[in-house]
Amino acid sequence: MYLSKLELTGFKSFARKTTLTFPKLEVGQTNITAVVGPNGSGKANIADAIRWVTGEQSLKNLRGKKSEDIIFSGTNKSARLGYAEVSLYLDNSDKKAPIDYTELIITRKLYRSGESEYQINGSKSRLADILLLMAQLSFGQKSYSIIGQGMADAILAATATERKDFLNEAAGIKQYQIKRDTAINKLELTKNNLGGAETLTSEIEPRLRSLTRQVKKLERRSEIEKKLKHFQIKFYSHRWFLNLTSWETLRSKLKNISNERQEVEKKFNSLTNQLSDLAIEDKEDGSFEKLQSQYNRIQEVKNNLLHQKTVLSAKLEVLSMETPERTKHSQVCSLSIAETEDILKVLIETKSLQEKLINETKTGNLESVKLIAAKIINQINSTIMSIRRENETAEDTKEKGNEKISELKKQITSINIDINAEETELKKIQEKISSLERKRREERSELFELQKQIQTKQNELNKFSANENNIKIELARIETHKEDLETEIKQKLGSLDKLTKGTTDESPSETHSKIQKYKHQLELIGGIDPEITKEYQETKNRFEHLDHQITDLKKATESLEKLIKELDGIIKNRFNSSFEKINAQFQKFFKTLFDGGSAKLIYTKEIITKTEVPEDSPEQSNPEKTESPSPVSCPPSSEIKEGVEIEATPPGKRLKSINMLSGGERALTSIALICAIIANNPSPFVVLDEVDAALDEANSVRFAAILEDLSHKTQFVVITHNRATMEKGKILYGVTMGENGISKLLSIKMEEIK
Repeated sequence: MYLSKLELTGFKSFARKTTLTFPKLEVGQTNITAVVGPNGSGKANIADAIRWVTGEQSLKNLRGKKSEDIIFSGTNKSARLGYAEVSLYLDNSDKKAPIDYTELIITRKLYRSGESEYQINGSKSRLADILLLMAQLSFGQKSYSIIGQGMADAILAATATERKDFLNEAAGIKQYQIKRDTAINKLELTKNNLGGAETLTSEIEPRLRSLTRQVKKLERRSEIEKKLKHFQIKFYSHRWFLNLTSWETLRSKLKNISNERQEVEKKFNSLTNQLSDLAIEDKEDGSFEKLQSQYNRIQEVKNNLLHQKTVLSAKLEVLSMETPERTKHSQVCSLSIAETEDILKVLIETKSLQEKLINETKTGNLESVKLIAAKIINQINSTIMSIRRENETAEDTKEKGNEKISELKKQITSINIDINAEETELKKIQEKISSLERKRREERSELFELQKQIQTKQNELNKFSANENNIKIELARIETHKEDLETEIKQKLGSLDKLTKGTTDESPSETHSKIQKYKHQLELIGGIDPEITKEYQETKNRFEHLDHQITDLKKATESLEKLIKELDGIIKNRFNSSFEKINAQFQKFFKTLFDGGSAKLIYTKEIITKTEVPEDSPEQSNPEKTESPSPVSCPPSSEIKEGVEIEATPPGKRLKSINMLSGGERALTSIALICAIIANNPSPFVVLDEVDAALDEANSVRFAAILEDLSHKTQFVVITHNRATMEKGKILYGVTMGENGISKLLSIKMEEIK
């Protein structure tokens, strides 16, 4: 890797874009670029630009007081610029830089507003990434790779600890120190986070235990509620389906009774209609009255005939009394008159019975009518028999009577025939009346049977109605219970969908007792806020998260401690190895520059025990000096301060302390140390800013020879006024400044001059 190009825009005196190119030289060629120019021309700004673009933060090292001093401030003839930009181009063909590009471009921009940015190959980056990358390349603004004016002497004037830090970069362990410092910072932060996490867990743990107990109660409550719900489902399922079965049974029974009642009602209506029809027929049919009227009429005709017969018989009797044998039979005649009076009495009684018969007939009392009619018939027959007997007695006396008596007899005989005819008609009518009465009795019997059946059906209807009313009342009660039960089930179970139909081995009383038992257990547990579960879960998650973090932090702590230990080992081993090599090279270059003499580097360590030093007493230390570093172990409460001392003895002198050296001797000593560092661990390129300014001509030649020798290992950019150094350069850049205050660049290849 080597520096291929440097671009400056608006950086200090380089207002316009200025590009310095450094072509790649062949192996074995002197790789030295010299930058020359009068004092004040701005050539030192090139070294400042390289220092700035690689991450320098100190304005003092950049020879400024504020960040705006980096930007071209303008002159009387040129306006100031708004930003400064520097880009450093490194050829990465050898892949020394851990990136996938063959060219590494590091850019830094600064605006007057104070905003700044870093870029690596055009992508924004962080300062930490730039510093780590430079450390991996053994290059940095604070390392030996950029030696500014007065910095060579500053190495000698530095403290042993500062000199140790300088050699750390020279040993190539800067990248490991950065990683170690980063790891230490992470370890410190991790320990702080660990302490905070442990503090939080110690605060959360009691609350988590309390919440755990409550959640266990809640879980126990949940289990009991599940069991309670299970038995409630069984209990209410039994009650619901039992109620439903009873309701359906009653509904079915009510339907059957309604159907039966409708059938009975139909029969009842039919019987009622039949009864009505019989009543209407009995009311509309006048056959009995007609027969009775006809009977009475014939009876009246018969009575009239009997009356006529009686009169004729009386006349006949009278006529018979007027015969010649009246005297002889006077006694007979007187008896006949007496019998005649009896007959008249009978007739009078018969008439009375006829009137009574007519009245009884109107009332419809058939039995009484029959008795009266029979009595009348008997009296008439008795009278007829009496008359016949008299007639038969008188016949013997009338044979000698006149024709008138014969005529009367004929009339009487004719009347008797008529009477017999009427009696025959009366018998027929009487038979019809009897038949009609039998029919009436049958109809009345049927009517009575219908009434009886109607009464029976009415009783059945009343019974059905009563049963229907009872069932409806029971149905209403069951439906009311069903509604109440449904409301209760919805309150307890949420919906009827959870009910299950099936058989159970337990009785409802056993199930109910279990329900009461679980309710009592829930009462003992008491009410628990449902948000407890949420809080418990959140607290548990937080605790587990913290616990997981603590575990991770402990692992990270162990990992970081292990990494720091490994880095300490790498740093120690590399430093020890480099220290010996640098010490050997330092002695070599010291002898070359001084043409003799001796010099060496001495590793120092100082253990400070903090616990044994009171706050009001000065610190106690135990300094030790060794020519090479060695492993040091100390208590955890102790601190080790490491350093590097320099002993230099020019030829012909016994001086060892570098404070006793002259200015020239100090310059040669610091140059010898710098050259030793470069020889041990060459960076991609080295910038030397007037390092040889204090050397005389002879020492300048020696210094130039050393540079030429080292240029085969690394690339040098030397800002110098020394001719011997200029002669070694392959490319010569000249820097001038015009009246406008802007630095300009001129370049010359030394080979072309030759």
